[in-house]
Amino acid sequence: MKTLFRYRLLDNLKSLVALIAVLILVPLLLSITLAGSSSTMSGTGSFVGSIWALVIGIVVLRGDLRLGNQFGLSRRSAFWGSVLSCTAAFAAASVVLSSLTAVLQVIYRGGNGRVEVMDMYQFVYGNSTTGVMPAWDYVRMACMLFALCLCFGFFGMLCTMAFWRLNKLGKWILGVSMGLLLCVGLPNLLDRLSLWLERPIHVLAANVWAMNAFLLVWAAVFLLGSWLLARRVTIKPAAK
Repeated sequence: MKTLFRYRLLDNLKSLVALIAVLILVPLLLSITLAGSSSTMSGTGSFVGSIWALVIGIVVLRGDLRLGNQFGLSRRSAFWGSVLSCTAAFAAASVVLSSLTAVLQVIYRGGNGRVEVMDMYQFVYGNSTTGVMPAWDYVRMACMLFALCLCFGFFGMLCTMAFWRLNKLGKWILGVSMGLLLCVGLPNLLDRLSLWLERPIHVLAANVWAMNAFLLVWAAVFLLGSWLLARRVTIKPAAK
């Protein structure tokens, strides 16, 4: 399990380094190419980090179960080795991306007339919408990013396990159903329940710790679902 943990953690950190390189290069290129105009680079930590975690969750778990099987590990050990390594990578990402956002905001303070670096956290919970935030806000941003990464990453694991358990027809049905649910069903449901959801949404938007708790509850639900699917899944070759 330790070997699997180290392998997965290092592999995840390599992808994090590539993500950081992109986040550094994008505002640099914008500042060079923009002439006399300004641009706002949004979602430098929270949005990009959560999407990265989603991709990690979708991609890694199948390979880790196969790798654990080759190492002679039990399915439980392989699963939890993968989960713990991803959790450690998500924790590292939350700290690094929040720190990177702070550094970029200091460098591009005021945008130099061209570029402004902002994060999703600032739109909702920051005391100011632009510029450098107080140090405590970056700590809270890191905590929210960690909760986001866990929620999105474990949701990715749940999705990949669900698709792995199904045959080709079942995968088509599940994929179309998820698309309809996200594009049609969920918006209609939220619209019908808007009066009931107004107060909970206000609480989540006003208190970052309430949002963190909300995300962690869903992360636990997704993780439980992933384990229930993974404990009896047939470990198929990579081509499958």
